[in-house]
Amino acid sequence: MTEKLPKGVSPEAEPAAAPHNKPAKQHKLHLRFKEQEFFVENLALLMKAAVPMVEALDSLSSSVRKKAMRVALAQMIADIEAGYNLANALERSGLVSSQTLALIRLGEASGHLVENLQLAALQEEKRHVFHAKVRSALIYPLFVLSLTLIVGLGVAWFLLPRLAGTFSQLQVDLPAVSRIMIGLGLFLKEHGVVAVPLFFAFGAVVGYVLFLAPRTKVIGQRLLFFIPGIGKLLREVEIAQFGYLLGTLLDAGLPVTKAMELLASASSAPQYRA
Repeated sequence: MTEKLPKGVSPEAEPAAAPHNKPAKQHKLHLRFKEQEFFVENLALLMKAAVPMVEALDSLSSSVRKKAMRVALAQMIADIEAGYNLANALERSGLVSSQTLALIRLGEASGHLVENLQLAALQEEKRHVFHAKVRSALIYPLFVLSLTLIVGLGVAWFLLPRLAGTFSQLQVDLPAVSRIMIGLGLFLKEHGVVAVPLFFAFGAVVGYVLFLAPRTKVIGQRLLFFIPGIGKLLREVEIAQFGYLLGTLLDAGLPVTKAMELLASASSAPQYRA
């Protein structure tokens, strides 16, 4: 069966059909949910109006302010003119989420590209609202933890060394925990100017390796589920996302197996994807 392609893309528009015209440079970027929603929604409107693909992308490029996004759209135009279909061009650009990409692939294969683009725009809107609620719910706990860290560091750095002198004069036998805390205060008094920046730099490196580096961030994602409180919150977030996304996909007429495949690609937690 011949795969139906969006208007503006020739039937032979596949990456393998034009290997010599493949763009030399590939740009990757990650947009905020609102920007992804804007892109998908407006692309769906232009496709529904029967605007050719290249003209639709060019129109979107002239309406965005972000330079990186204009570069990505220019790459998409070059890719489509070189023989890529829409899904492959989007995958190379990094403009949309994996779930939106899967919906577009399904739309191209089934001949319902416009309908799937509209569904993808609805999904991006829901993801934007959902993540905004999660962020707002986490602002207060993060503020309390940050304030606790700053106050604790200040007490250990400036107050405990003074208490150490008092206790040494009284010759009081302190518990082990108190001796450790006072030792920490004395250490910070002597080496805090160097130790504290090194501690935060080390934390930043560890955070990048565990949560941002593409090859190792899966480790951090798994570790978060074992932290009391945070693990429970993440499980509830995944379950809530699973529920409303599955309901929307089934309501759009997708088979259960295909809907589950899309949900697997939408989850950020490796164990839930598995």
